[in-house]
Amino acid sequence: MTSIEYGPIHQSDDARIIQALTLQDVEAGQFPNPKRIANPDNFFKVRAQKQRLRANGENYLGAYIDGRLEAYMKTGSWRIADQLPFSLFEEKELLEEQYAKGARELQPLKLGIFGLVVSNRLEAELQFDVADHLLDVATDRAFEAGRVAVNIVFHDHDPIEPVAFANGFVATNRVGGANGVHGVSKISQRLFTKPLDS
Repeated sequence: MTSIEYGPIHQSDDARIIQALTLQDVEAGQFPNPKRIANPDNFFKVRAQKQRLRANGENYLGAYIDGRLEAYMKTGSWRIADQLPFSLFEEKELLEEQYAKGARELQPLKLGIFGLVVSNRLEAELQFDVADHLLDVATDRAFEAGRVAVNIVFHDHDPIEPVAFANGFVATNRVGGANGVHGVSKISQRLFTKPLDS
């Protein structure tokens, strides 16, 4: 019987696995030069991942299946800089003005999911269940923190998108571009949100 545990990510052991899962995700999204974004065989990428885990470990949650990390989620505040690529003209001007004055937090407060990847080695039903559980955890975190919504961004061919729909996320019809993300060309991304009842 498969054993699934959700919990903090064990930093030194699992940084390489996070890089491998991220590489799986960017390859699925057909990003050009995916190994410039994530590479489990690159010492510097793995070391940088370890540093991110040490600095912001509370933002990461892992799914361990039979003792091995098979999925991760990274959450954090959805900030002005995160909203800008999806903003329309007047909203963009207002946010840029707030940012120039030193504001960083977006009002009202929202939670962002900045990474959610499940290993494609798992059976499809298990992939769905693990992703759905991680989305539930993000929703709970946002509600407990008094956030008004949870935001997530999808690239084309993102396998998590149908799970998010089933979990109550809706398309905002906002499309932005990850312009030069980690040295890659512009990638079209779509913003989805899950409003939370207060």
